[in-house]
Amino acid sequence: MAYELLTEHDNPTDPPSEPRFILSQLQYRIGLCLIHDPERNCATTTDPQTPVSCKEMATHAFAIAVQYDSENVLAKHFLATVTADATMKRAENSYVKQLFDDYAQNFEHSLVEELGYDGYARLRRGFDRSFGGQESVPIFSSVIDAGCGTGLVGEQFRNVSSHLIGVDLSEAILDEAEKLRPKLYDERIVGDVIEIIRQKKPVSLIVAADSFIYFGDLVPLFDSIQEGLGDNGYIAFTLENVSNEDEST
Repeated sequence: MAYELLTEHDNPTDPPSEPRFILSQLQYRIGLCLIHDPERNCATTTDPQTPVSCKEMATHAFAIAVQYDSENVLAKHFLATVTADATMKRAENSYVKQLFDDYAQNFEHSLVEELGYDGYARLRRGFDRSFGGQESVPIFSSVIDAGCGTGLVGEQFRNVSSHLIGVDLSEAILDEAEKLRPKLYDERIVGDVIEIIRQKKPVSLIVAADSFIYFGDLVPLFDSIQEGLGDNGYIAFTLENVSNEDEST
């Protein structure tokens, strides 16, 4: 987002030149605040004695945000999320890119130190067990780390990879991967993993930790994987554990 500095000729009280963009961002941020605790109820000034679902109010805020700015991909994504919009086949690439561009420098600290995430290590342990133990895991000639982030997963699979490719939509987070783990990847590619898998075929192994949650419709992804994996190729990925209520929607 670009901001213009005020000059001595500007009046700080003048209305902004693009009010709809600003109003869209404001409603989007209101929506984020409202869904911080999805179980909470909110009071309204019209009827403070009858609280309504904060999720319902957040839905309204995201909808208004999209009305003000149809290109607000963050608001569109969260609107589809809170309404369980089945027509949304996957998170838009622009949403994922913006999310991780903004989050790149704090991503790993937040994920590992604050949230205690260890899915990358659990994925490798499960992979080893499927081969009967780490000592039985073969060396793979071409490995794609799909949605690689800062390289947490890639680091786990480096010792069984002759050629390791890190793929992510966010250039900023690939730069962070290089800073935190220099020379981990033989190639770092900014792009859509569906396209890259096809471009790099045959691939002997694809690893993905918490990357597939950004896909609603998995058919195009798995079509790409089927086409891109070579003979006797493998894929190892994590799944998200959701509540029974969310699974039924």
